[in-house]
Amino acid sequence: MWKIDFEKIKQDKLDQQYHRPANVGAVITLVIFYKNLKDHYGFGRKRFLYIMSQFAAIQHNEWRMTQHQVDEVVYRKGLDETLYHDYLQRAWKMIESDDTYTRILGRKPVQNKTDREDYNESVEVAYKITMLILTKQLHFGKKRMNDLQKYVKEDMWCILEGRVKLIEFMNMLHESCAQEFGALDDWIKKFGKVYRDDGLPLFPSKAMYE
Repeated sequence: MWKIDFEKIKQDKLDQQYHRPANVGAVITLVIFYKNLKDHYGFGRKRFLYIMSQFAAIQHNEWRMTQHQVDEVVYRKGLDETLYHDYLQRAWKMIESDDTYTRILGRKPVQNKTDREDYNESVEVAYKITMLILTKQLHFGKKRMNDLQKYVKEDMWCILEGRVKLIEFMNMLHESCAQEFGALDDWIKKFGKVYRDDGLPLFPSKAMYE
């Protein structure tokens, strides 16, 4: 007798909700920021936890700041508008060129105009709020702020050109800083590992052979 697996259906729906475009854009942006905060400024688990606690405070309106007030602070502190817009204009292409989420979900996570708008909005929020926390709470000045923006843009291009995959950044942050990512958990559940025995990514891109 055929039986409906209601638990599997429920889990599939939860997985799709968890990896919806409005989350994916923010996660990708935070992963790239975290990678560079670790590499260039020695950030680790404790400071990443602090950043996330501040994100939570903002989401619960404890900071009571409007979008205009956020913009005012980050631009006054010296956010480089050109670097910011360069990132925002190309951020959606990462989800097209990188196959991390496509392999996890079995489909592209951004499929229509509404999805892209949700994705881009979450990218913008993650970028600006991260900069707000770094400048307002962790005392980043203009130079460190702009240098970080340059590092983030460089890694964006590495992903766009297929020289590295998002899942590799997630794996590195998990192993070095104990960061947890739902996408990494789902990847391991589905594929078992991130790298092959020869050290190459499990699914290397063509760019890695050029």
